[in-house]
Amino acid sequence: MQIVVKNDVIMATHEDWQPKIAEKYPDCQVFWMDDPPIEYLAQGIDPRSPAQKAEYYKDQRRRAYPAIGDQLDEIFKAIVALPADNPLKVALSPWLGALQAVKDAYPKP
Repeated sequence: MQIVVKNDVIMATHEDWQPKIAEKYPDCQVFWMDDPPIEYLAQGIDPRSPAQKAEYYKDQRRRAYPAIGDQLDEIFKAIVALPADNPLKVALSPWLGALQAVKDAYPKP
């Protein structure tokens, strides 16, 4: 069993332990694995609250996106794959050239 206590909030992995935990930590809220993650609750964000759903949604979406570097690399690859006379590729050629120079200077092993 794992218990995390932070800012008077408890996160536990097994509900069977609820009575013992409640007895040992009477001033704490107890949440289980199907409840919101402890880091939200410890920050005072409870996504079950209608007023705080927007903050939870934003954070969940931010965490789900690929890293910005990975996103930019995919954009770079997609533009490089366009035909040479494509207006987007022509307009972004200085940017593409700058990135390609870095890739050439530091190739993947």
